[in-house]
Amino acid sequence: DRMKRYGMAASMEETPGQYLLRFALPEKVPDHPLKFKLNLPDKMPDYKFDIHLERNGKALFLKGWLEDQRVKRLCGIANSFPDRFLRELELPVPAKDVKFNYNPKEKVLDIIIDKNLM
Repeated sequence: DRMKRYGMAASMEETPGQYLLRFALPEKVPDHPLKFKLNLPDKMPDYKFDIHLERNGKALFLKGWLEDQRVKRLCGIANSFPDRFLRELELPVPAKDVKFNYNPKEKVLDIIIDKNLM
């Protein structure tokens, strides 16, 4: 789950016209004495996202952050448990559009990037 909390558990597929990025996000609140003291849930709350293209479509920026104030109390206390992450990905071919879909049940974020094939 550590890699998931930093937005690093990702895969990328490429088709002639698109990139498909899939990010696995954390499913469990880390076990820590404060988690039990505060009676926090085992299941991670959902992240909020800001996903956009920069540098004329040559870079994708993905920012994710926790809004759940109760769970955020563990951030900075529990090992490797940040309250946010930022990923910047250089794209081999510039993109013209980006869409995303988050599946809260599976804690998976799919990002579809349309290539600029002009």
